[in-house]
Amino acid sequence: MRTLYLTSVLCSLFFAARAQGPEGILATSQEQSPSLPVSLISFDVRSEENGIRLIWKTSEEINSKYFEMQHSADGKGWLSFGTVTSAGESSIGRPYEFFHDKPVSGSNYYRLKMVDNDGSFAYSDIKQIKISSPTHGRLFPNPNAGLLSLDHQTTSDAASIEVFTLTGRSIFVTSMISSDGIRLNNVPDGSYVVKVVKKDSSSFTRKLLVERH
Repeated sequence: MRTLYLTSVLCSLFFAARAQGPEGILATSQEQSPSLPVSLISFDVRSEENGIRLIWKTSEEINSKYFEMQHSADGKGWLSFGTVTSAGESSIGRPYEFFHDKPVSGSNYYRLKMVDNDGSFAYSDIKQIKISSPTHGRLFPNPNAGLLSLDHQTTSDAASIEVFTLTGRSIFVTSMISSDGIRLNNVPDGSYVVKVVKKDSSSFTRKLLVERH
């Protein structure tokens, strides 16, 4: 019986040692997830007269650096359109906002990129908002086979037209605007954002699908 008791004690000590780390600390297989630099309470977008306002609020910020605002016309290709410096270290609610003055007609998608001082980052949820097309500023036909026409009022008011990819790269620009239309011969098939700058320096954008087949 004494031999059996000693064997039992030694086994217990052996398995207890196996469960401890090199310094006698109980080992565990559970890993802690790294903390995000920002605790986001809310993020919303709302339509205003000349664009879209992004509004968000944090409850806590630890070592955070800045927010990067990103926009997409299709929810896939994203383009940064501004940054806001964050509080850095804060344990109280902090409100932020930023105005986007170049949304497109139709669906607009927005998200926040929250960047830490060490370069790590996280994204917010994606918000979608739709802007209805006005009766003026019409580009047609859409989809387009290579000859773009504008409504009569826009043709009279426009000073230039520029075509951008969904990532923001300019691929076509012209100031030769007439009622005969604008030839997009060098614009490949695909989805684009068209920016129309008017003679009074104001501007608007529209989505355009070029599709020749």
